[in-house]
Amino acid sequence: MKEQIVKFTDVSKKYKSGEGEQTVLDNISFAVDKGNFVGVTGDSGSGKTTLLHLMGGLEDVSSGNVETCGKDLKRLSPIKLEEFRRKHISYIFQDYNLIEELTVWENIIFPSQLKGISLEEEKLIEILKILKLEDKRNKFPSQLSGGEQQRTAIVRSIVSKPDIILADEPTGNLDSRNTKVVAKLLQYVNKQYGTTIVMVTHNIALLDYCTDRIKVEDGRIKND
Repeated sequence: MKEQIVKFTDVSKKYKSGEGEQTVLDNISFAVDKGNFVGVTGDSGSGKTTLLHLMGGLEDVSSGNVETCGKDLKRLSPIKLEEFRRKHISYIFQDYNLIEELTVWENIIFPSQLKGISLEEEKLIEILKILKLEDKRNKFPSQLSGGEQQRTAIVRSIVSKPDIILADEPTGNLDSRNTKVVAKLLQYVNKQYGTTIVMVTHNIALLDYCTDRIKVEDGRIKND
């Protein structure tokens, strides 16, 4: 039996609204095995991004428990939770979230510096060559295409050696060609490094690159 890297037990998430409370996730339970590449789909407003936020401790559950990398996130203090995220989790967002004042190279190594991780420059240069970013290393984000920015964000996420990558619509701003490039890159990272990836996407075609699928419908996990 594989090790479970994420485990949701009877998790609900509610938000206060003008009409009282809105239930976004309703008493869901599931697990993600270590080393898997999981695609999370669902209609807009179904709760899939909230699911991702709870996995990474970016939001608190209303009830139930979330365990990520063996830690019950609800029991961690804000300082311990921040330390936990820096050590174990990397994020990839639709909007890239690169630091405009830093070059490609500086953006990539910055999170690793925060974690105190020393990087092998030769290995990093090899990765940049594979992704056709070597000649962009001294460029700033504003000088890159959308695909180049997202590839930079992915390199940044993997070099800090996380246990799990949480990707929220990572191809949402990309054309079809760059969408395939990014999907293949994530698949490569998953297979080559054994990094667990959980990816929220509205693009059903991307599920072909995943090892597992989760469908969120009206705040519940739907089993096809």
